[in-house]
Amino acid sequence: MSTQAIPWPRGSRWTMDVQLDRRIYTISAAWNTRMGTWALDLDTADGVRLLTGVRVVLERALLPRWRTEQMPPGELYVVCPTGRCRQDPGRESIGMDDAPMRFVYVEAADAEI
Repeated sequence: MSTQAIPWPRGSRWTMDVQLDRRIYTISAAWNTRMGTWALDLDTADGVRLLTGVRVVLERALLPRWRTEQMPPGELYVVCPTGRCRQDPGRESIGMDDAPMRFVYVEAADAEI
């Protein structure tokens, strides 16, 4: 399985460029304090908005089932490597080091779409 770990920066709002299946995308995330959840946006490298405000949930595909050619062909997930996570990601629970959850991209050949 070809899985790519994607950094999840600290802070309540962030934006970064990432390469997914050989194409560059801009991912933005913002913490919604009132709802207690992360919201994700996805743009093409040239600024075309593909997704807005997708709720980030644990171990559930984040990209829509019906896609355009501009969208990444694989799938984005938040996973819990230990299998001990029982709730959707909290404000500080996604990351690369000491956080219990990871943000990953599964390439199209391996995604269960």
